[in-house]
Amino acid sequence: EKLFTKKIRLIAAAATEQLNSCIASVSLKVPQLASGEAETVEMLRWHFLEEIEHREVIFDLMEESRPGFLLKAFVMQMVLFSFSFWITLGALVLAMQEGRALRSFAFWREAVGFLFWREGMLTEFARSSLRFVRKGYHPRQDPIPQQEFQALQNHFEKLFPA
Repeated sequence: EKLFTKKIRLIAAAATEQLNSCIASVSLKVPQLASGEAETVEMLRWHFLEEIEHREVIFDLMEESRPGFLLKAFVMQMVLFSFSFWITLGALVLAMQEGRALRSFAFWREAVGFLFWREGMLTEFARSSLRFVRKGYHPRQDPIPQQEFQALQNHFEKLFPA
């Protein structure tokens, strides 16, 4: 923690939240999410929506420190590299735990699709990273899954009536 300046730590925290919300946005679109145990699915949906919602706070703090473009881009690339490595490694470990045949063409076609194709996790990371360093960008400019927020709000209103 003391290896880096406060400004670098703020940029890294904002970049991390940016990519966390990216994971959340992609995960909310994955149909497999709905196939889990109901309570687990609700908890994950809530957590994903919470990630999307609160990323603006740390971004605003980072912007107050007036980070330069190059520093912001460099730190985001370090965070992006780290996230990409761990997401890919995690996907491989989960596949091995499920007994998936890592030598099969079908596995790699699905894995490459999940990670890289049009809506793939790493493709979304790259897009999100480019937005993050763009001049004038703010996280509230990103689309928020309104249906998910409304459904979750309705669910919690039933659980905790006013």
